[in-house]
Amino acid sequence: MIGRQSSRIGVVVVICSGCAGANPANAPAAPSPTPTSTQTILATRAIPPNNLVAPIDPRAISLAGAPINPFGIVRSALDQGSGGHPGIDLPSAAGTPVLAVAAGRIVTVGQAEPYHLAGQEVRLLIGEGSEAGTGWVFLYTHVTLAAGIHIGTEVAAGQPFANSPLSPSDGNHFELAWVFNDFRVHQDRTCWVHQLNGAERTSFEEHFNTVLRIDPRFIDGWMTMTFDGRFAFRALLDTQLFPEGAQLCYPPGTDVRK
Repeated sequence: MIGRQSSRIGVVVVICSGCAGANPANAPAAPSPTPTSTQTILATRAIPPNNLVAPIDPRAISLAGAPINPFGIVRSALDQGSGGHPGIDLPSAAGTPVLAVAAGRIVTVGQAEPYHLAGQEVRLLIGEGSEAGTGWVFLYTHVTLAAGIHIGTEVAAGQPFANSPLSPSDGNHFELAWVFNDFRVHQDRTCWVHQLNGAERTSFEEHFNTVLRIDPRFIDGWMTMTFDGRFAFRALLDTQLFPEGAQLCYPPGTDVRK
């Protein structure tokens, strides 16, 4: 069953006879109105899904190859004007289980870009919009679906439904967004780390803060990684600019290239 942020509203129907004037004396009291039907309010753009499960175990994140790419950072000219990097790229070993962040339904499966890297691009619908082809999806790129998983398959929160076919030299892209046009056009991208449930967020951020970001390989990766000949992440390590240190999520459009 697809996870929806929904509520139920009772619709009251009152049938009145002789409403033009006051009730005559000694008339029997009108019966209490009772709900006669309900209406479901579906997911809306204004409320991103929360209480999510992390798409991979944070302990599976590898620092042996590609650096972690955080949310919101303008890395190159391609990111300009679009709010920066729309998701988070997390490298891991080939075969790492990929988990459903919430109960939902697989709505698209295709070849992931860039095409020279292995794996599929999969959209999991976790909050259905009121119009067909709209809603909140979680995008997984460069993953391999497990046997029996395909478009239309419904999965449970936390269910391993795919794995990474990549080596740590490349990263899986994970993205939370509102979509339309048959689930393929993204907007209102949101940093999914902030939408994890309490325990999951604590675990994920604690591992990042106490293990990953203090590792010399992480620091070297952010110090040396370039896009279009410019350092996109180096200034993020400057504690005068960012006193809280390296983060997984930055305000959309953060541009510190130099």
